[in-house]
Amino acid sequence: MTTDTDSGPSPGASTAKIAGVIALYWVISISMVFVNKNLLGDSKMPMDLSIFIAWVQCGATVLIGLVVQLVQRRGGPADAAPLFSGRLMLRRQIMFLTCSYVGMLVFNNLCLKSVGVPFYQIARSMTLAFTVLFAMLILRQAVSVKVMLCCGLVVAGFLLGVDQEKLAGTLSVRGVVFGLTTSVFIALSGIFTKQALAVVDKDSVRLTLYNNANAFVLLAPIVIGSGQAYSVFSHGLLASHTFVSLLVVSSLLGFLIGWISAVQINVTSPVTHHISANAKAVMQTLIAVVYYADMKPPLWWLSVFMVVGGALSYALVRLRETAPSKADARPDVEKGANGRLLSNS
Repeated sequence: MTTDTDSGPSPGASTAKIAGVIALYWVISISMVFVNKNLLGDSKMPMDLSIFIAWVQCGATVLIGLVVQLVQRRGGPADAAPLFSGRLMLRRQIMFLTCSYVGMLVFNNLCLKSVGVPFYQIARSMTLAFTVLFAMLILRQAVSVKVMLCCGLVVAGFLLGVDQEKLAGTLSVRGVVFGLTTSVFIALSGIFTKQALAVVDKDSVRLTLYNNANAFVLLAPIVIGSGQAYSVFSHGLLASHTFVSLLVVSSLLGFLIGWISAVQINVTSPVTHHISANAKAVMQTLIAVVYYADMKPPLWWLSVFMVVGGALSYALVRLRETAPSKADARPDVEKGANGRLLSNS
């Protein structure tokens, strides 16, 4: 989702380049969901590693980001600003962002563990509704009737999807609760990102490093206290080539999704990125249904298209509403500190 205007493709971006970037975004994003699902297992699996996996992914993002930054700084000015600043990392705005980001990561993993990949997109589809609600309550932004109608379509799609899962006997109440909680934290992360960027002079790379470093530290005692770190060692998972390989791939994909999202926005536009992400969600659902041989009734599919249709309609409505004041357009409040499209990746 995005609230920015669509400024069109960047100059010099060929059709082939745009198509290649969009295809790569789809591959990375869809792959990440399936890899994480394999790591997390299902709700019947007694061992829960949702927090441990989020912790490892935060640490990997920091390490990869540091390597990239150090390579980029080779041959640069000797008086370049330090990569980390303890004073800035502990600023209230950044800590608010980190807390919401940690909640988003943990509950997103819990949701993915509790529900199947086909229902995953619906379970966490309330991000748009919560984003608009918090924009009204926290940012004091006015919301048009058209935006409210778009939110209503998403909410209706969500409720229909939940109803269809219940009728099929596959509804996970825990999964739905985790999905709703994920949506709340995604919406809050978007709003706090806008405030945190002001602290680091709108340097998204520094904010990504600060946010993930803070999250890595905050999650450490939770990983230990929950017993998940002990489970990893006691079950010898680190000696499992399959588990370690999936964990490495998941961590790399977590970093790459932030990079490819930024590239896609750069060569197209925020609205086009949003449309691509929602189209990807439909393809992801189709692949999941085929892969898991999970036949769905027509009303279930209707709920998917209502959710996606409401989100796409919102993007187009916001495009038209902000177009006259393009010069005064506000920064995108829904883009995560790691550059991801929070509601769809």
